[in-house]
Amino acid sequence: MDKGDAAEMTFSAIPGKTVKATVSRTSGSLDSQTRMLDVEIDLPNPNGEFLPGMYGNVVITMHEKTAVIVPSDAIRFDHTGDKALVYIVRNGILSMTPVTLGMDDGHHIEVLSGIKEGDRIAAAALGTLTDGQAVTVLAD
Repeated sequence: MDKGDAAEMTFSAIPGKTVKATVSRTSGSLDSQTRMLDVEIDLPNPNGEFLPGMYGNVVITMHEKTAVIVPSDAIRFDHTGDKALVYIVRNGILSMTPVTLGMDDGHHIEVLSGIKEGDRIAAAALGTLTDGQAVTVLAD
């Protein structure tokens, strides 16, 4: 959830009224115990109809993000350990390609740049592969 995400609010005390606003601020991190995120929405109230202590319901539409996700074992690092690499298969040849990594859940890693959706990557026997090696793709 980010600043600027759209919010729609309704209040049982004011039936039939929906108020549109945007997320103004967030705490920036989840509470480790509850996994909740504090969010603030500045609610326009020019007529004073929303009073302190009123309860309401909020629906927040978060920006959708698409990402390329690869198995974590498809990622290799250069000899310094600083640069992440992925083997891409193009025309039957392996190409060691630098990538920028994003979120990692321990099983899959988001790739922010360096490959695109539809690229074929090698994810098995990586310790035996070399850049420029000819390979045969057995199955999709």
